[in-house]
Amino acid sequence: MKLLSKKIFSAVSILLMVILITPLVSFGDTVVELQNKIDQKNNEIDKLEAEIAQYQKDLVTIGDQKDTLANTVKSLELTSKKLSADISVTQKKIESQSLTIQGLEGDIYNTDESLNQNYSAIEKNIRFMNISENITLLEKILTSRDLAEAVEEYGSISQFTNAVHAHTNSLKDLKQHLTDSKIKEELAKSDLEKLKKELSYQKTIADNNKTEQNKLLKATQNKESEYQKILAQRIKQKEEFEQEIFEYESSLEYLLDPSKLPKTGVGALKWPLQSIYITQYFGKTIDAKRLYVSGTHNGVDFRAAVGTKVFSVRSGVVKGIGDTDAQSGCYSYGKWILIEHDNGVSTIYGHMSAITVKAGDSVTTGQVIGYSGNTGYTTGPHLHLTVVASDAVSVQKYTASKYCKLVYIPVASSKAYLDPMLYLGD
Repeated sequence: MKLLSKKIFSAVSILLMVILITPLVSFGDTVVELQNKIDQKNNEIDKLEAEIAQYQKDLVTIGDQKDTLANTVKSLELTSKKLSADISVTQKKIESQSLTIQGLEGDIYNTDESLNQNYSAIEKNIRFMNISENITLLEKILTSRDLAEAVEEYGSISQFTNAVHAHTNSLKDLKQHLTDSKIKEELAKSDLEKLKKELSYQKTIADNNKTEQNKLLKATQNKESEYQKILAQRIKQKEEFEQEIFEYESSLEYLLDPSKLPKTGVGALKWPLQSIYITQYFGKTIDAKRLYVSGTHNGVDFRAAVGTKVFSVRSGVVKGIGDTDAQSGCYSYGKWILIEHDNGVSTIYGHMSAITVKAGDSVTTGQVIGYSGNTGYTTGPHLHLTVVASDAVSVQKYTASKYCKLVYIPVASSKAYLDPMLYLGD
């Protein structure tokens, strides 16, 4: 019996140490090393974003100057540099997110190893406890030649029992920590996938910008006179299509029902961009009379450099997307999106450089639906936003058009267009 008691006492002492002192397993870089690398990436991101901000200022300056070949080429070159910086920022964010995931995976690995070791230690000690618990304190005293040793052994086992209870609680905490870490890792991986998609779109936009620049230089042969001829032709074709669509939309019968529309002035729609600067308002403005055949502007224009994220102004369903540039000479919306919302209105986003949604998609308020650009007919990069009564708008081919008969475009009665500023707000 004394031999058994000594084995129990020895096992309890050793395994108690295993439970109370469980070292974490090393997993790649240390936490400090990983954090230092993440901090370095974040510093690089800050510098690049400052560079992007300067490019945006320069683009605004160029945009305010006369529309010449030299200024257009310079604008394209600045846009190219900005897009390259955008790509670099996203790559740095991907690297930073990957480091974060690496740290979380190490955290999960260590916690999992700790749990396995502790569960194993408890299992072994419970087996020893079952042996000793079948022997009462009285039996120990009666069979032991050393009373002090028997009492000491029983006290050690009691101490172990208390330790097991305490450690069971710590295991619960460890398990919760493991669960939280896994959730964080899943979110981090989701963010990483979004960044990778964003990177692919940015690269496509940059390639398209380069192609546009090369086409312009080839068409003009670097001569200002040739550029002005091309510009005049574009304006003529754009005006002809505007006249066609204005006459068609004016002929459509429609009676606007205000009861089907959201209340004005309460922010029924959120802003479509992170930074807001309006360059053209809705309706019969001075610029509208100068720029549009109809003398009225069916939406609001926001200053936005090529590649700027565009957000859905409200949750809804994408009713259609298209690209009027698919037909040569069709100077209109360029790449466009039509979203129908749940409050009686739909929104059209024009002149996009890339679209990240497709017809039939459900979108949420603030979701990125694409990137602003300079497609279609524009006098510079911007986002065009139209608000229209949902029951009046449809996507169709305007086959009577001279230049745009082959492409789809959102069409509505001229009476159905609404002032976006009545609904936009935070």
